[in-house]
Amino acid sequence: MRKGNGGIIGPLNNPTQTVAAGIWSMDEQQQNLGARNWPGTPAAAVPNTPSFANSATFTASIATNVLTVTAVASGTLAVGQVVSGTGVTQYTTITAQLTGTAGSTGTYTVSFVQNVSSTSMSSSVVLTSITATTSSVQVPFITGFDGGSPITAVNAIVYSGGSAVGTASGLTSPLTITGLPNNTVYSVTLTATNSVGTSAASTGPYFKTASVPGVPTVGTVTLTYNTASVPFTGTNTNNGSAITSYTAVSSPGGFTGSSATSPISVAGLAGNTAYTFTVYATNAVGNGASSSASNSVTTGNTTVVDYLVVAGGAGGGGYQPNGAGYGPGGGGAGGYISVSTLPVTFGTSFTIVVGAAGVGGSQTDVAAPATNGSNSSITGGTVAVGGGRAGAYIAGSAFAALAGGSGGGATGATGGAGTAGQGNAGGNTVGGSPNYTGGGGGGAGAAGGNGLSTVPGNGGVGSANSITGTSTYYAGGGGGGCYNGTVFGSGGNGGGGAGGSPPTAGTANLGGGGGGALNGYTGGNGGSGVVIVSSGSIASATTGSPTVTTSGGKTIYKFTGNGTITY
Repeated sequence: MRKGNGGIIGPLNNPTQTVAAGIWSMDEQQQNLGARNWPGTPAAAVPNTPSFANSATFTASIATNVLTVTAVASGTLAVGQVVSGTGVTQYTTITAQLTGTAGSTGTYTVSFVQNVSSTSMSSSVVLTSITATTSSVQVPFITGFDGGSPITAVNAIVYSGGSAVGTASGLTSPLTITGLPNNTVYSVTLTATNSVGTSAASTGPYFKTASVPGVPTVGTVTLTYNTASVPFTGTNTNNGSAITSYTAVSSPGGFTGSSATSPISVAGLAGNTAYTFTVYATNAVGNGASSSASNSVTTGNTTVVDYLVVAGGAGGGGYQPNGAGYGPGGGGAGGYISVSTLPVTFGTSFTIVVGAAGVGGSQTDVAAPATNGSNSSITGGTVAVGGGRAGAYIAGSAFAALAGGSGGGATGATGGAGTAGQGNAGGNTVGGSPNYTGGGGGGAGAAGGNGLSTVPGNGGVGSANSITGTSTYYAGGGGGGCYNGTVFGSGGNGGGGAGGSPPTAGTANLGGGGGGALNGYTGGNGGSGVVIVSSGSIASATTGSPTVTTSGGKTIYKFTGNGTITY
């Protein structure tokens, strides 16, 4: 080796060589190092190909459409994961969790019927945001060596056949590709990009977006009057989206009923008609195909009618100017009757009478005490009597309370007698002095309170009924007054009015009694009655303009005035 004008000439990396004595400059060395094959930093390259990460790796078995997970090695299970493993049907998707710890061991439903012994399974894509037209998919990933330059994006591309139909890019796993049409098979690739370029692509598993459910099996249909009970066996193929309901459809007529469980009730069938039924399943994508037709059943010439009859409530007692602080009783509640499962022959017409409210006792005219509420009735059914009456009050004496559906209390007198099955008696006052007054109005479900010197009689409690599909109280008694008018009785729930100055009227169409008055006020009016008719059949004709609603497969007619109804 020798020293030349340009630096060292000779073997570059031979450790046995020695450098000749002399003065060396860094410039000389640097020039020659750059001109020789000296190891240094290699040039940057494209990144390595990213890989598909598993959302979850677990041990499980599948029996029909139930996935039983016994151990989770990594990740978290979730609805929408596309499951793969030895023996697992392609495109199998988790559609619901049944038991166990969320995301871990337990049971889940899957989209296809199959039987797989316990084995290792995994998921690398997840279906999300399923609608009637499209689904989205999440793709988890792991990046490799960045090629010496930071990765700026990981790219997922979804293909339908050879056509790219969706893309997503980012640095955070998973990537989400949206708006993929349903009921379609797709593949997905991953690449990574840095400043030099884009890696080769890795191809992940095939997956299929959700579609409508499979076909259920209909069972043997039975009839109760004009309502069919349609049993079914649900489909075990929900095609990637959990089933939300099953619907039975009649032929002829197209009458329907829906339920998440078997059987399905289909109400409102016509009389003397032969029907068959089909059943279909529904998920987020839409309605699946219908089952084959059921057995034929023929309705009779009858339907079943439920009805509620509530009479008008009575008016509350009025207060005369010279009454010296006496507490008149509240009005009695209207009579209340509810009858169910009454067979009715088609063609039957009912006449409806709705009881009017009783009038409160006058504050000026002793000859105008409170009046009873009017009767309500449904011809061919049951008549409900009117509400009781509370008397008007003058100094030292009182009008006696008259008996009614539920009696109202009266000063120094026994409350009006209740009628069995319709309402209890109104409250009594207690004590011999007329100053110790305050009878309570009777209620349909409980007796009115007793009046004491400083304790008013409260209205009796009404009775609850859910004939309209919502539990509602009807026919509560009106509240009375008490000594010197310092405290007033509350009205019973079910429309009873409270006592007061002025008193409160009973609620219309609930049959509540009116509240009793003090301090020169007229008693509260009662609440009018109501007649409600409910059936699985639709009435062929009505008069009187009833309000019509539906609930639980039944059509409900609410009469607040007189009319007729024909089936």
